[in-house]
Amino acid sequence: MNVGEAALRVEELSISFGSQKVLSDVTFRVERRSITAIVGPSGQGKSTLLRTFNRMNEHLPGFRMAGRVFLDGEDIYQMRDVVSLRRRVGMVFQRPSPFPMSVFDNVAFGPRLNGVRDPVALHRVVEESLRRAALWDEVDGKLADSAVNLSGGQQQRLCIARALAVEPELLLLDEPASALDPASTLRIEDLCQRLKERYTLVMVTHNLQQAARISDHTAVLLGGRLVEFGETSQVFTAPLDPRTEAYLTGRRD
Repeated sequence: MNVGEAALRVEELSISFGSQKVLSDVTFRVERRSITAIVGPSGQGKSTLLRTFNRMNEHLPGFRMAGRVFLDGEDIYQMRDVVSLRRRVGMVFQRPSPFPMSVFDNVAFGPRLNGVRDPVALHRVVEESLRRAALWDEVDGKLADSAVNLSGGQQQRLCIARALAVEPELLLLDEPASALDPASTLRIEDLCQRLKERYTLVMVTHNLQQAARISDHTAVLLGGRLVEFGETSQVFTAPLDPRTEAYLTGRRD
């Protein structure tokens, strides 16, 4: 870890798929142990931006990128070991995606891939990850049960535990609560607030109230461009760009 370096730094990032330009000249920094929300209408490139941070876009047809993305001071697109990068940058998707296996095996999946074989060590990692994801008390005694039998909110927290089990530096969340009921949504929000004490989180959300409640910084994407980035309190109460104010208030000029 480079002392003083932002957890994530994006410099003049532009992305196209074939002739379609999705992002243009995006630049911002994500501070360590914080929550950064990426907001904007549908189709503005939010998820594409998020997937850039663990190189999930490069396998898609027609992908072209200009600019640079730094993780802890390292240019991630100069890294040869993409698997290692994805250990450092975990991702949780919009819909819960547990593997069709037991609760225990879901969380142990990553550590096993990384060479952890000792049963005691595996159990310790699984329990600690489930505790960090605020799920242990609900699944203790059910670790051998199929993960697909959990509720939607539990499945999403299981996916977070699975991501945490390999000790990532950065956790990417793509609409993590959009498919959940209000009570489960609040649990996910509370969990994110606790996780930022240890991890750096970047979250795409369509829920402006959610972004205002839990994020430290907010990036506003409109038309594939970053029109505003700053502390969440400033962005929501005193936006600098009139386009931001129009989006936040629902005004259409």
